Amino acid sequence: MNRGFAFYFAKGMRTAAKSILKGGKLLQYYIYFFASLIGRLIPFVGMIFFVSDVRRAKIAKDEGELTILRPFGGVEKGASFGATVLSSLLLLLLLLGGLSIAAGIGYGLYIGGYAFGKAVDVNPPAILGVVFAIPAIAAALVYIVVMLLLFAPVPYIIDTNEKIGAAAALTASVETMRRGGKLTCFLNVVVPLLIKSAYCGLVYGIWWGLMFLVGYKIVVLVSVSIVWAAIALVGYIVFAPVFTLATTVANTCLFEDISLDPAALNNRTKGVFVKRSRIHDRTDPAALENDLLDLFETEPQYQPPPVPPLKAERMPPRETAAPPVAETVETVEAVAMDDTQETDAL
Repeated sequence: MNRGFAFYFAKGMRTAAKSILKGGKLLQYYIYFFASLIGRLIPFVGMIFFVSDVRRAKIAKDEGELTILRPFGGVEKGASFGATVLSSLLLLLLLLGGLSIAAGIGYGLYIGGYAFGKAVDVNPPAILGVVFAIPAIAAALVYIVVMLLLFAPVPYIIDTNEKIGAAAALTASVETMRRGGKLTCFLNVVVPLLIKSAYCGLVYGIWWGLMFLVGYKIVVLVSVSIVWAAIALVGYIVFAPVFTLATTVANTCLFEDISLDPAALNNRTKGVFVKRSRIHDRTDPAALENDLLDLFETEPQYQPPPVPPLKAERMPPRETAAPPVAETVETVEAVAMDDTQETDAL
């Protein structure tokens, strides 16, 4: 269940501050940070850092520790490494495919705008071409953001499921984010970036204020600028890692709450545990939603074996009491007398 941006961001900030500042792990943070920064530039190998970031966030959240080597335990096996590399390549191809379509549409709009600009004597006509291509540029940016959000849980899913394949991880990621969490994930990334950007803007604004107070004395201006830059840099070095780690921790906690089980999705894909739907019999929107949610089951529900009906106990046949012997003799004699009378009459 998604608990909202405020919950995850606050939890990420507490965990990051405890792990980095109170734990005295600032040096270890920057060793890992620069290693990942360089490693991401290496083809294939750099992709393991996406999964190691998740493992590092889990360790920080559960143990309050910030380690360097333990985060790579999530991709040390061949299956996890292969799924990490292949899923990253597939995501890259999907991004390039969508951007190629947007680029083709944008180029066509640009040519149309350029031709229209020449027809109406706009100088230069390329300006109108760029204006015409703005919708395609906006669509490309939206496509990138949506794709990154849809596949954001992939590293977490690979780290959590050791034997999962790339296709199953991508499918589970998309199905997870389709059910909610995109806005929370987006805010977990954007808000820390805005805070760090605001800090840089504040530093620049204060520097301009110092320049106005000092005047244009070159020696004093340079000295004040160097001192202020050193103070601002130290402040950024100390607080920026907290927000960076908070982003990873917040999204990791989010994915722990909303991530779907890939095994259950695999069962759904194969058509296992499919229940019969009676949607055509229902017209209430709430009922339709419940039917859709109940259409697939992640596991078969236990059904008790039917109890056979109790068989009626056989009753012994009723015994009719035999008539008394005296009555039987009298009956025989009466019949004999009737026969004799009939014979005499004849």
